[in-house]
Amino acid sequence: MNVPRFWARSTTDVRNKDGRPLELAAWGWSSNDRSEAEAKARERLARLRSRVEQGLELSHGYAYAERPLREEIVEELRTPRGEFVGVVTRNSYGSLVLNASQAMFVDVDLPRAAFASRLKAVLARPARPTPSSS
Repeated sequence: MNVPRFWARSTTDVRNKDGRPLELAAWGWSSNDRSEAEAKARERLARLRSRVEQGLELSHGYAYAERPLREEIVEELRTPRGEFVGVVTRNSYGSLVLNASQAMFVDVDLPRAAFASRLKAVLARPARPTPSSS
C-alpha cells in the first residue's frame, strides 16, 4: 500500500505545437521527505512538457492504481506490535476512507424494482384465518 505523506506541485507555462499557451502542473510524492516529492514533481513536469512540445496526447481521467491517491492522512493504523496495516485518509469530498492491506468491502446495489416486488409479494399474501372461539 503506497500512501505517501509528502506531496509537492510543480508548474510551468509552455506552448503547444500550434503555439497556444498552456499552463502545466504535475504532482510529485514521497514517503521520505518534501524535497524528494519536489524532485519527483519536477521530473514528471519535464516529461509532461516534452509530450506537449512534441504534440503528443496527454492522458486524461482517473489514474487509479497508476499513482498514489493524493489524500490527507488522518490516522495510521498499526497492530499492537507496531506493524502497519492501514491508513485512514480524507478524500476530496471530505469523507474518511479506510485504506487497508487486508480488508474486503462489498457494495451490492440491487435494482429498486427487486425490492419493491419482494415487498409487494409480502404485503399481498392473504391473511391467515383466525381460529374462531366457541
